[in-house]
Amino acid sequence: MTAAAWFSSFFRGFSKGAGDWMFAAKTAAAALAALYIGFSLDLPRPYWAAGTVFIVSQPLAGAMRSKGVFRVMGTVIGAVATVAIIPNLVDAPPLLCVAMALWTMVCLTLALLDRTPRSYIFMLAAYSTALIGFPTVTDPGTVFDAALARVEEITVGILCATVIGSVIFPRGIGPVISDRIDAFAADVTRWARDALAGAEETAATRSDRRRLAADAVELQMMATHLDYDTSHLHGMSQEVRQLRQRLVMLLPILSGLGDRVRALKADGQPLPAALEVLLADVGDWVADLEAPADRTADLRARIAALRTAPADWHDVLTLNLLTRLKDLMDALQDCRDLRRYIISGGHGPNPRYAAAGAAGRGRRW
Repeated sequence: MTAAAWFSSFFRGFSKGAGDWMFAAKTAAAALAALYIGFSLDLPRPYWAAGTVFIVSQPLAGAMRSKGVFRVMGTVIGAVATVAIIPNLVDAPPLLCVAMALWTMVCLTLALLDRTPRSYIFMLAAYSTALIGFPTVTDPGTVFDAALARVEEITVGILCATVIGSVIFPRGIGPVISDRIDAFAADVTRWARDALAGAEETAATRSDRRRLAADAVELQMMATHLDYDTSHLHGMSQEVRQLRQRLVMLLPILSGLGDRVRALKADGQPLPAALEVLLADVGDWVADLEAPADRTADLRARIAALRTAPADWHDVLTLNLLTRLKDLMDALQDCRDLRRYIISGGHGPNPRYAAAGAAGRGRRW
């Protein structure tokens, strides 16, 4: 490899990782600032302030702010619990051990039950009590000073990380969520068209389905941080959760839809021509994110027109397929309305009323 080619490859790789380099530089600067402030304030353990920077720093500004807020809240709760427990029970070691164990158990149980990033509050409350309390058992008169110093050190580190991360080239979580929503919608569209065509599932498609379920969980977690973000999606956390709910509703709908189409094709009887055309038209509608309202209404009317009383098993499958088609259109239309509202940053028609109706339909799942 020539020198020119080597330098070209190096700078190309450097430019791709520029965001990582910037994040590392900001984290190092925040840690040094926290350490300097800790020494300047004569805090007993200034390294806790620097260490906190590395714990709470996140590439996304919204996630970093929320984690910082949760960490401060958990530390304060743990400090208050320590000040309440240690001086009152220090003369009764068995009771002190039981109280500390119960506090830790309750906090960690709540952390496990809360499936959102807010669980960090309970986890911090649990181990902050242990970190502050156990070293002061032999000298309970210092527990208040130790708890106060711990809160100060954690707060200094969080403030340094938050200020530097929010001022120097911040990366909002809003655009990341927008990209995830579009990618999820594209995957759902491909799955819907395969299901409507009755395509057989393969190991690769099953893997894609599991990835969709994992992406839905990740979208729910990321939505929690939107309230702390400064992008155009600030305040859209509730709408993102509603969208995630409808996207999850689509997974069993599409799975059942594909099963019904394959069962009808394997039943030995040809599909009615009107149903074949309807499936193709619904597939085209699924791929058209900006489908006009009259086209949507026409498809709904055609689905209703084909619904008749079943006379045999084939008719039962057909009726079930038509029901799934209606559910697909309902859920997907709600997703489109919510997506449009979220991407616009809350401008335009508010889809909450339509979404509330979808929530009622979703209770079956």
